[in-house]
Amino acid sequence: MKRIGSIISAILVLSFGVLACNLPSKQEVNAAATVIAATFDALTAQAPASTPTAIAATQPPAPTAAPLPTRVLPSPTPVGTFFVTSTGVNCRSGPSTAYSILTTVPGGTYVVIVGRNNDNSWWYVQVNPSLDCWISGVTGYTTGNPGSMSIVAAPPLPTPTLPPPAIAGPTFSDVNLLSSPPIYYYNNG
Repeated sequence: MKRIGSIISAILVLSFGVLACNLPSKQEVNAAATVIAATFDALTAQAPASTPTAIAATQPPAPTAAPLPTRVLPSPTPVGTFFVTSTGVNCRSGPSTAYSILTTVPGGTYVVIVGRNNDNSWWYVQVNPSLDCWISGVTGYTTGNPGSMSIVAAPPLPTPTLPPPAIAGPTFSDVNLLSSPPIYYYNNG
């Protein structure tokens, strides 16, 4: 009986949908109602008498909730060999503080390790596709297998610039201004 009711409901919805789209006249509505009534009479006349147990046996199984698709979220932690900065760090042109600073890398940044020095105290990293530089190992930690990275030779140390030489001669402390009045010389030539 529920199946017949479902069929009738579907026919009614379909009929009203068609009628709503076409905005029928009063005669067409009456004709549609007659067709629906005739369909209902035909279906109920053909429906076999059944008992509640027979209906339960012929009903389709109750729908089960379909499992939701599993959504794989991107990992917030990249996989591979990286150096992760603990704080903002300077990235230098060589593995020492004697080298110039090329850029600064913010804390919590994952940079790709390209190489290392002999004792793994400095890491040669790729900050962006056009910049490789050195980061001190004490400013963060490594992931993956950094020991497999090749050893990169350090560039030559920069030549230190010397301050200009001091000019020899008397200094302010050498002049005793209180002992005699200053002497001025004029050149008349």
